[in-house]
Amino acid sequence: MTSLDPDDTAERVRERLPEVRRIYDNILENCTSDAIRVAAKGSMCHFLARILEKDPENCESESAEIKQIIEQMPDLLDTRQYNSTMFLPGTHEERITACQRALVDGLQMLNGVITHLSHGSLMHYHGLRAMLAIYETIYPDGDYGKNTGWVMNLWTFIALWHDKQDEYEQAFAAMQRCAEITRDHKALPKISEHTSPLMHGLSFEKTFDLAGMRDFAVKEDDELYELYSWSREFRDDPRFAKIIAEFINSA
Repeated sequence: MTSLDPDDTAERVRERLPEVRRIYDNILENCTSDAIRVAAKGSMCHFLARILEKDPENCESESAEIKQIIEQMPDLLDTRQYNSTMFLPGTHEERITACQRALVDGLQMLNGVITHLSHGSLMHYHGLRAMLAIYETIYPDGDYGKNTGWVMNLWTFIALWHDKQDEYEQAFAAMQRCAEITRDHKALPKISEHTSPLMHGLSFEKTFDLAGMRDFAVKEDDELYELYSWSREFRDDPRFAKIIAEFINSA
């Protein structure tokens, strides 16, 4: 119900709002799971934000509702992930696993914040590099696990940034890094264990999301974010098709 089509207009999104709100209110009034209730609030913010995106001049009520919902949501220090690192009963090994899992989720959240900071602007290149440095510190063995797709997205943004600066060699190097990560990830068994020190012994299931490179590769332009558009000169370089083919075949 809250799934969004890139071609949606504000009117089409608003047409679905009464049904979305009915389901949302039902969850808040009758669901006893705090996790589900908080997740519903996040989904509602996501849905309302789509209206803001499509019709920024006429969405005072949606803006006010998003702010109200966000104020009701728990702070970071009140989350399940953080509290499990301190209070979860169990053995020392179980506590370590809880900390590792919380770190994985924390990295995803931090990555999301930095990515949102970088949307639509070339001013935050250093933020992308900083996030990559954090990943390399936590995963010096390159065993990114559940964060593999996030790492690839960062390298894609780096490539896009260099493309905008007409720095094609650096852009192709970043794209090649994406292809290498894909190939290494594919070579892993279905269930793997981290070897990097802070994550050592934590199991993860191999998953893969092509969104990082494939979607950017086929996109001609984007009305919202110029950052998402490869230059024609870059796309026409034979190396572009070669690396994209390597990426997709590795996946």
